[in-house]
Amino acid sequence: MQKYVTPAPGRTSRTRIIQREDYQLDVKVTSVVGNQWRLQILRYIPETNWTTTEFYLTDDELELFKQSLNAGR
Repeated sequence: MQKYVTPAPGRTSRTRIIQREDYQLDVKVTSVVGNQWRLQILRYIPETNWTTTEFYLTDDELELFKQSLNAGR
């Protein structure tokens, strides 16, 4: 299990992808130690409230994730 790390203040970027009354989707990318990134996907639906999925990624893995998102355009 990965050791808990606190993100450095002011290094968080946030993008609200979907903003509707019945569904919201946020993505947070936070720099942690070294070349690691914390990717947090937050989803809101009224039935379940907010749910969070977290990934800890290296620079290369984050770049691959970005490429995967852009491939669908």
